[in-house]
Amino acid sequence: MVDIVWLTYREAAERLGMTLDSVRVKARRSKWTITTGNDGRHRVAVPVRLLDSALERSGASALERSIPSAPEQSDLVAELRRQLEQVEARHDAEVRRLVDQVGRERELWLERIDVAELRAERVEQRLDQVLDVLLTERRPWWSRWLGVTTKSDLSR
Repeated sequence: MVDIVWLTYREAAERLGMTLDSVRVKARRSKWTITTGNDGRHRVAVPVRLLDSALERSGASALERSIPSAPEQSDLVAELRRQLEQVEARHDAEVRRLVDQVGRERELWLERIDVAELRAERVEQRLDQVLDVLLTERRPWWSRWLGVTTKSDLSR
């Protein structure tokens, strides 16, 4: 029985040093078992001997080739720190702007509340006046209908 490793097409392409389409064609031609995983990605049964031979052909691994030297790393770290400082400065400025904006909006709402309270007081005063008039000058419906306002108007 051949030892196999289940890999996605992308993983197989990286490990074999091929393109994605090349792995698909090779899987079809070599009649490798293809199945769909629970995550919905297709996986192929790649023989281990092919992976071993691909590793021997490549010599230094792709990981070893992608690791920068120490001076390059320090330059990268310095660049990343500079970028981080810029992002933090922009973030702090945005936070200050938002705090100021919230403070201004709070003041506006407090002013609106004061205006609404004054209007409510005026309405209450006017309602009290109307209520006093209604309670002190109660007249029957016929006198209001005829426009009679006092008893002296009735005698005319």
